[in-house]
Amino acid sequence: MGLAERLAKALGSPWVLVNPSFYFGDDARRPWEEDFPGLGAGAFRHWLLPLVQRATAVLHATDPVYDPPPLHLPRNHHYVGPLDLAPAPTPGDTAFLHEAGNPWVLVTLSTLPQSGEMAIARAALAALADRPVRVLVTLAPGHPLEELGPAPPNARISGYVPHGPVLDKACLLVGHAGHEMVMRGLRHGVPMVLVPWGRDQAGVAARAAAMGVAEIVSRSDCTLERLAEAVSRVLAEPSYAGAARQASARLRAVDTLSRACEVAEEVVKTHAQSL
Repeated sequence: MGLAERLAKALGSPWVLVNPSFYFGDDARRPWEEDFPGLGAGAFRHWLLPLVQRATAVLHATDPVYDPPPLHLPRNHHYVGPLDLAPAPTPGDTAFLHEAGNPWVLVTLSTLPQSGEMAIARAALAALADRPVRVLVTLAPGHPLEELGPAPPNARISGYVPHGPVLDKACLLVGHAGHEMVMRGLRHGVPMVLVPWGRDQAGVAARAAAMGVAEIVSRSDCTLERLAEAVSRVLAEPSYAGAARQASARLRAVDTLSRACEVAEEVVKTHAQSL
């Protein structure tokens, strides 16, 4: 963002920030300390927020039902909905998804590995070992595989696999509460068990729980027993899946990428008219 601001100033052009998470600011509905526990609050509040406040426009790539805006949203801020702007990935091996069997549970960790988060995958594998489900654990190259331990018979450990096809056949998502992953879960109508590990993930998980689509297990309480309790609650209570399906219907009805482009083009148009 700092580079974007400097370039915009040097070129005399507007700049648009795409915020890939929930709204943050002194006027947000949740306190900083709850959304960014630990050192995260200071980084977002004192370094990122001033840049956000100076941007020509801010596009919040999130769902306003999941993340209710402040009472008085700044005029240059726009909720456009979840965005997935990454290039279409090379398809991974997904043939196994079409084999007959129990429903899938997707267990996923951060693309940028966080220290200690393999505990989420270990606890999930143990909690799901005796359930009538198939478990897919996807890991990034930086995750220490040796920390995972032996996988039960109903589990598959993999590197990159496109999450969309998995979520289409999944009954549950277990993960670290990354915003993009939670948005994908909502779009595909899959309930969740979330273990926020750091960064903005406490705020992400809290918003999903408030919608009724997720159970939260704290980082300090990420044990087999606690995760198993959360899994049992989400799978046994139909309201979680029902709320996720409602979110999916709403999100799939909106062309969020077109909305984001429209706002950005209006910024360019307004700037050109002012010259």
